Amino acid sequence: MALAGGSSVHFPTPEGYYFQEGGVFSSDGHCRPFDKNAEGTNFTDGAGMVVLKRVEDAIRDGNTIFAVIKGGAINSDGGDKGSFSAPSVNGQAACIRDALNDAGVDAGTLQFLEAHGTATPIGDPIEMEGLRQAFATRADPSRLQYCGLGSVKSNIGHTTAAAGVASLIKTAMALRHTVIPGTVHFETPNPGLEIENSPFYVVAKTMDWPRGEPLRRAGISSFGIGGTNSHVIVEEAPPPALTDEAAPERPFELWPVSARTVAQRDAQLQSLSAERYWPRDVAHTLQTGRARFAYRGARVRLNQLADDDVLVQPAQRAIDEPRSVFMFPGQGAQYIGMGRSLYESIPEFRATFSRVCELLGEEMGLDFKAFIFDDANVETLENTRFTQPALFAIEVSLGRMLLDFGLKPDYMIGHSIGEFVAAHLAGVFSLEDAVRLIAARGRLMADLPRGRMLSARGAVAAVVAAAGEPVDVASINGPVHSVLAGDFEQIARVQARLEAANIPCRPLHTSHAFHSAMMEPVVAPFLDIVRSVRLSAPQLTIVSTVTGEVMTAADATNPEYWAGHLRATVKFSPAVFKALELGANVFLECGPRTTLSSLVVQHFASAGKSADERIAVSMLADSPAPAVEIGGVGAALARLWCAGIELPWERIWAAGRKVPLVTAYPFTHKQFRFSEGRTPEIRAAASHAVPAADLAVPALAAPVAAQAAAAMTGAANGAAPAQDEKAALVTQLGRLFGEYSGLSIQSSESTFVELGFDSLLLMQIGVQIGKLFGVSVALRDLMQRLNTLPALAAHILATAAPEKLQHLRAAAPAAMPAALSAVAPVAAPVAVPAAPTAAPMAHGAAVASPAMTLAFDDAQSMRAQLQVLQA
Repeated sequence: MALAGGSSVHFPTPEGYYFQEGGVFSSDGHCRPFDKNAEGTNFTDGAGMVVLKRVEDAIRDGNTIFAVIKGGAINSDGGDKGSFSAPSVNGQAACIRDALNDAGVDAGTLQFLEAHGTATPIGDPIEMEGLRQAFATRADPSRLQYCGLGSVKSNIGHTTAAAGVASLIKTAMALRHTVIPGTVHFETPNPGLEIENSPFYVVAKTMDWPRGEPLRRAGISSFGIGGTNSHVIVEEAPPPALTDEAAPERPFELWPVSARTVAQRDAQLQSLSAERYWPRDVAHTLQTGRARFAYRGARVRLNQLADDDVLVQPAQRAIDEPRSVFMFPGQGAQYIGMGRSLYESIPEFRATFSRVCELLGEEMGLDFKAFIFDDANVETLENTRFTQPALFAIEVSLGRMLLDFGLKPDYMIGHSIGEFVAAHLAGVFSLEDAVRLIAARGRLMADLPRGRMLSARGAVAAVVAAAGEPVDVASINGPVHSVLAGDFEQIARVQARLEAANIPCRPLHTSHAFHSAMMEPVVAPFLDIVRSVRLSAPQLTIVSTVTGEVMTAADATNPEYWAGHLRATVKFSPAVFKALELGANVFLECGPRTTLSSLVVQHFASAGKSADERIAVSMLADSPAPAVEIGGVGAALARLWCAGIELPWERIWAAGRKVPLVTAYPFTHKQFRFSEGRTPEIRAAASHAVPAADLAVPALAAPVAAQAAAAMTGAANGAAPAQDEKAALVTQLGRLFGEYSGLSIQSSESTFVELGFDSLLLMQIGVQIGKLFGVSVALRDLMQRLNTLPALAAHILATAAPEKLQHLRAAAPAAMPAALSAVAPVAAPVAVPAAPTAAPMAHGAAVASPAMTLAFDDAQSMRAQLQVLQA
């Protein structure tokens, strides 16, 4: 392709011109092509550019075609006219005839002509005569006034070197939008043109130009002083070709944007709401026709499922070297109907899910797909005989769907039953063997005596020590989160001891004591079944939750590893730390609910990683509603892309057309011109220390003085403004949450659930808040009504006893000395005695001499500096 255009920009911009009777300049600044009052043009600045491409290439590449150039011609008549600047009828007519011949079209097929149209007394009549001679070659010479005539110079003036490309752009846009713009300032035709006896009429008002037969065509003239003439013939673009390629329809579209700043990204996300093209075309254009920058966002369009888009707008930059982890959750994440919407809408999911359910039906003797989608089976699904196969079916279908989409993980981690999913996807066992193992595993475990599991908030060593007796650790889920398992009596005793030691804990709703000694009776029978299947080395990297290390080929092919899996502690936390050590930074939970992604977030701070460097994403929530499940998958893909994972768009969606979007890159405009009376941009110099002896305090304007006096008087009386109290309390609460969780609070506006705090942690913090402030805060409040730091702070300020908040007032800005407790305007600068040390000025201060003017970013900085000056 080629870029072609022209520009004419004068600097400094000329201001006005001298009108001369008979010259080329208009007497009133208006350009009136072909009007009886036309007396000249006006010259303006302009620039324009078009992209040129062979039409067959543009069609093949799915480009947006505004118009097709059928042919053109250029000549020079400089040797055949009376003067250098005078136009020539013969030269212009010859150029137009040559263009018609080059295009292979008859002049009678043109419906519009964009004229040079300078509106000069000499130029218009000569141009009309040249057009009349050129169009005399048409097949039907008797046909009159069928071709509209106009000139963009009536709208924008004569842009000299950019005039030709402006005319081309105008005509191409007229063809695309099926409308011909009116020629402004035109009222009555110039009688000297005899336009009524020509093929032309002036388009005085904007008019429709509908598609139909014959094809719409137009001519465009551009003539230069000195003898250069040019003319092109353009035609409407061909209709977009329909593709015969079979591709799956998706129930959602992902509209990605990226920018160099957060503000530019957010502006693009906002402007996406104005797009009116077919969603697939908008998505295709954004996915394949835009550069990639660090700050990313996306809108997920749920086609016919919801009125509102899912907006993905993360604050962090894309990760420079993203390395992904697929995580598969274990028992407890299930819900009835899970995957129903995905089964109905996504072929890749449906294919795997149908096959797994068919195999499970053979193993278990029931229609498993009907079972899992039937709301009547909500209680039966809690039976581990059915829970484990159901989770395997959902998770392996999600994992296979992602692989079919072209997403290959760098690592995989499976929690309990989830490790069997990872192993199958990595090729350790076939789908048929995996289903056989899962069905047998669930059946054997379901037949064991029932037991109990206890979730405890604390480091595993501290929890085991506080238990007061030997107890099985079923799983280590986080740096301070573990699960104990045993029979009912033992877990009841251990729970009482943990509560006495102030270790938060709560029983889990499980049927058995998984991963404990109570599983020992089924290890040997399961080993016999594992020995009957073929085991292979993994083709994808799995971080084992049995060893906490990368799964070796020896582990994967050892039947005793998979049999002992029933009894072994689930070392999820060590596996996550190992993945982080290996460089993993994008964790995707491939299963129902958000359990694992919430746990992973708790590891980031412990591993010394900020939220900008790591991300955890979940795919499904806890509802089979189409907008929730399909929206969850779409939002998860969007978050992966925002984190820096490049999605293979062409494997996920059918190809679309590239269309001209309303959404353009919002460049940050800066003004660098400081002529023409403009004030140059002045930047503050770097901060520097100034000896206090060189400073003087000038008079303060009355309003500023009053505000400063009010603020400092309040501080002197020991009463901090309410806003300062709230800010201090938010800071204190942020430290409290950080101390208990080990997490860094990245945003005070994020909810506690979004920050990764689980119910045990929130219960623990609620108890501590009661001790500190005497305020009762229930777990439900922290999960819903008081679920952000500002909301919680406001509640405490409104309900706590005054003595419980005294420390907040002490944390407010220090009281001013009496001499400065009230500030009044003074008539002259006040001399300040030299201080023993130099006082650094606040950032952004402005300096004037001999008096000193100080400017500050906030009142607190001002008060602090005035204290220094007063000393």
